[in-house]
Amino acid sequence: MKKLKQVLLVCLLLFLTGHVFAQQVRFNKVLENKLNNFGIIFSITQDRQGYIWFTSVQKGLHRYDGKKITTFSHNNDDPNSLASNVALSVSADSSGYIWVGLGLTGLDRFDPATNKFTHFRHDPKDPSSLGNDSISAIITDRAGNTWLGTARGLDMYDNKTGRFIHYTINDKIKYANFQNDNFGINTIYEDKKGILWIGWGNQYSGKKEDPGGLIRFDKATGKVTGYKHDPADANSLADNNVNAIYEDSKNNFWVGTNGDGLHLMDRATGKFTQYKYDAAHPEKLSRPPLAAIMENNFISFITEDIYGRLWIGSNGSGMNMYDPAAKKTTHFGTVANDKTNRFAKDTLNGFTGDAAMRAFPSKDGLLWIADFSGNMYNINFSSIAVPYFRVNKTPRQFLFG
Repeated sequence: MKKLKQVLLVCLLLFLTGHVFAQQVRFNKVLENKLNNFGIIFSITQDRQGYIWFTSVQKGLHRYDGKKITTFSHNNDDPNSLASNVALSVSADSSGYIWVGLGLTGLDRFDPATNKFTHFRHDPKDPSSLGNDSISAIITDRAGNTWLGTARGLDMYDNKTGRFIHYTINDKIKYANFQNDNFGINTIYEDKKGILWIGWGNQYSGKKEDPGGLIRFDKATGKVTGYKHDPADANSLADNNVNAIYEDSKNNFWVGTNGDGLHLMDRATGKFTQYKYDAAHPEKLSRPPLAAIMENNFISFITEDIYGRLWIGSNGSGMNMYDPAAKKTTHFGTVANDKTNRFAKDTLNGFTGDAAMRAFPSKDGLLWIADFSGNMYNINFSSIAVPYFRVNKTPRQFLFG
């Protein structure tokens, strides 16, 4: 009887703490873009020192040290400054360098020790130069290699030679030579086995049959596999415009596309299970609400917090937090063109936008989120006095916010 009471008590505590947690998620606005100092935030990362770096499409590169923000911008009189303020992507490597992908002026590498930028540009006369000067995505893989998504394909920077290696994807997938600048690489992701996954297409397109899709690239063998929308196959992608890729702590592999495109992929079979938004049951796992017809409403990110909750962002409907233990979805933010006013501004939790553009889980357990208006938030889960078990054991470096 005593053991039974203990079990019942534990179950009750888990239920109550789960309920309290959902109610107490609080967005701390670290950066408020009242004066348009930062523009639209396109990418977020963290360096080995624990600093948060982010890029904005109008205002360059920024570093947040937990107290203040330092901005690195283009200076016509300084050749060692950022090449352009149109900064689209950022990644920090294990050597301490910060890599910045620019919209039209190539790739920059920032050395925090010298505060200087090194510029890499495409040279038509040099086949080992950067493949294209528009860099939309950057990641540094587990081996320390820097991978770049350009307007013309996939590049890797060779640290040993200082040259770029170009990877041509076969003609069947029609990937290497984009003929329309609206179609390009939206995201690059490395899974736990070291496989690269590339999402491409036109995220602002409302046509699911447009060029695009998901590409699996085995770096060890060079094998390439493509996945696309097939109207005749219910287990294919719902849309060819792939914007978000994420492998969670339980090895589930998630893919987000335009429209109602939250997918769980079985990597062994190449089949996709689509989790559709159900207005009658908003508590179910899905992308954020589709309350109005938006041709370019896409899933902007998929990530996971330190408690195993899945976060799904969108560019027009706020974001969802799905708790797999409680099998419940909580929505944050507003919904664009929601004439019924079913989704009012969430003043209680602090996130009031309709576009949750980027998310980044930092090493100290915070979840960083940027909206379309240039505001930056973080969620400090450890400030919530609720006992929870962490998904991972990553040690904290220091606490922001």
